[in-house]
Amino acid sequence: DGENSQEEDSEDVPTLQAETDEVTLDTGTSDNAPEGQRKILDHIYAESVDLSGMTQEEAQEALQTRGDEITGYQIVLHMDDMSTGVTAKELGVTGDNDGTIRQAMDVGQVGNVIIARNDFAHAILLKKALEQENLQLDLSYQVDEESVRKALETYCVALNREVVNYELTRENGEFKITNGARGVTLNEDGSVDKVTDYLEHVWKDGPGSVDLDVEITEPKGSQEELAKVKDVLGQGVTD
Repeated sequence: DGENSQEEDSEDVPTLQAETDEVTLDTGTSDNAPEGQRKILDHIYAESVDLSGMTQEEAQEALQTRGDEITGYQIVLHMDDMSTGVTAKELGVTGDNDGTIRQAMDVGQVGNVIIARNDFAHAILLKKALEQENLQLDLSYQVDEESVRKALETYCVALNREVVNYELTRENGEFKITNGARGVTLNEDGSVDKVTDYLEHVWKDGPGSVDLDVEITEPKGSQEELAKVKDVLGQGVTD
């Protein structure tokens, strides 16, 4: 019938279909396998999660577990010299990685991938490349701004502090200096923007830290100024 067959040395080498202009790349998955039973090729990762040999459902479970871990990390929110920790989940971080899973499922296969003969060499190179170097796909996370705002109102508004000026008081015949403190007021809109931008473009996973947008009011007076006044008043009392 003019068809030549040759036993291949490795299962990874695709087989030519001589009577067509196509090549079938054997991915170890039957053409008749239901969509949910197709498996991801080996050496494919979604960041640190190894998706090798997983079905779509298994990959979804694995990435959900990783997502729960990531959103459990604490993000420390700083307001001048004060801070509080909030989980990424409370800040509205969620993961929708269906696209990442589809991408992983489609790498090098759609069932048993049938590709044009001129892509045959590319198919071989793809599998060989995966054996030499893992394919790393990105995880995707979204941030809900309303959740960010709610978290700020819950944990940070309470940290607002009125300014306290330096004072010189006299107790039991002695002058004492009362230290001042800067006033700190959360700028809610600006802080929502800063936290959202940080979570979407800077933070990946692990503990995080953000300096919130705050308004600072400096106290009147200082230790140095009141120390001089204290010295003058002290001399007057002595004289």
